[in-house]
Amino acid sequence: MAWPISHESLAGYQRTTYESLGFGIEQQDDDHVWSGIGKVAPSLGEELEVFLTRWLGIPNFAQRFSDQIHRDDTISLLLNHTVTGFSFDGARVNGLAVMTPHGEVRDLAARVIVLAAGTIESVRILLHAARLGSGNCPWRHNENVGRYFADHIGGRAAEVKPLEGFQDAFSTIVLNKQKYAPKLRYKDQLLERNLELNIQGFFSFEGSISENLAVLKQFVKSALYSREIKGVLPLTRNLVGCARYLPPLMWRYLVDNRIFLPSGSTVSFMVQAEQPASRFSRIEIDPNDLDSYGLPRVLLDWQVDSERVLQGIYRFVSRADDALRASDLAELAMVAELAEHCDDYLRLLRDTSHQSGGAVMSRSARTGVVDENLRVYGTENLFVCGAATFPTVSNANTTFLALTLATRLGEHLARFFGR
Repeated sequence: MAWPISHESLAGYQRTTYESLGFGIEQQDDDHVWSGIGKVAPSLGEELEVFLTRWLGIPNFAQRFSDQIHRDDTISLLLNHTVTGFSFDGARVNGLAVMTPHGEVRDLAARVIVLAAGTIESVRILLHAARLGSGNCPWRHNENVGRYFADHIGGRAAEVKPLEGFQDAFSTIVLNKQKYAPKLRYKDQLLERNLELNIQGFFSFEGSISENLAVLKQFVKSALYSREIKGVLPLTRNLVGCARYLPPLMWRYLVDNRIFLPSGSTVSFMVQAEQPASRFSRIEIDPNDLDSYGLPRVLLDWQVDSERVLQGIYRFVSRADDALRASDLAELAMVAELAEHCDDYLRLLRDTSHQSGGAVMSRSARTGVVDENLRVYGTENLFVCGAATFPTVSNANTTFLALTLATRLGEHLARFFGR
C-alpha cells in the first residue's frame, strides 16, 4: 500500500519530536555522533550502510514527562476508566462511553477525540462500535477496519566471527550520556531498484559477563529511579563476576565512549524484517466472547507471505556477509535452516511487538480507515494516532514514527480546532 504523505513532509516533525525527547540537532545526525568519538561510519559498499539507533535514558513516558503533566493546568488525567463506545450525531462523535473502576458506565462529552490506545486496542473499539448495530456509526460499512495488520518478524540469522575492526564498528557508542547502537540496513537506492523487503540487521552479544552486567544495570536503575531493590546478594555475586572485566570496561566507556565487548562473547547476527502488506492479515473481534468490560475479545489472524519473507531474509544476510567480509569486519555463518531455504526457519523467528495496521492511512475510505490527517473517514472529529495507521512498516521500530505523527496531529488539531 502507498502512504498518502511523503517522507519529506514529515522531516520537520521528526526534528521536533527528537527535540521533545531530549535529542539536540547534533544528536540527531549520525555523522556528528561518529565524529564525536573520532571515527567515521564504517563503509559497507554500494548496497548496505551502517546507521545509528538512539536509546532513551528513561523509556517510560509517564515517568519521563511526569513533571510536565503535573505542572500543565490544561492537562487532566482520568485514570483506570475504560472506553466502551461512542455517541454520534451524524458525522460528529459527541463523546465517549466509559466504564469506571466500579463498573459504572458514564458519558464523557468531547469536541475532539483521538484514539491512541495501541494498535490492537484502538482497532478493537472501532470494530466494537461498528458491530453494536447502530446505523449511525460512520465507519460501520468500512470493511478496511481491522485489515492490513502487520508486525516485524525478527530473530537470529547467523553466527558471527568478529574480525579486527568489529569492535570499533559495532560496539555501542556512549556520548554525552546518550547511547547509540550501530546497525545495518539496505541503502535507499537498492530498495528502490530491487523492491526488496526492508530489513535491518544488528548484533547480539551473549556470555556470562552479559548476564552479570544486566543485573548490575537493573540495580543501578532501581537506585536512580527509586524502585524496589531486591537484595544485595545478587549484586555482590555479579560484581565478583564482572571484576576482571571492570578495568577494560571502564576504560572503553570513559576514554573511547564505547561499550566494552569481552572477547569470549558469543555474537549472533539478528534480523528485523518488514512484513509485506496483506489485506487478509487482520484484527477481528468475537462478539460472543466478552471481557469484564463488556468488550469483545480480539481474534488476530496474522497472515505472512512466508516465501517472500524467507527469501528476503536470505538475500539480506548473504549481502551482509559479503559486505562485512569485504570490509574485514566480520564473517557470518548463516543459520542452517535459513541457508537451506527451509520453511522451518520461520518457526525460529517471532513477532517483535511492533504491531501496526488495522486503521490504515489512505487517500480514500475505499482503501483505508483514516485520511492523511489521521481523521476517521465519515467523521468530523475522531482521529486515530499510532502504528495502527501505518500502511507499511519498513524495518524500523514503530514508536518514533508514531510519535512523529502525534506531533503532526497536534499541530493539525491546534490549527483547526483551537487550543
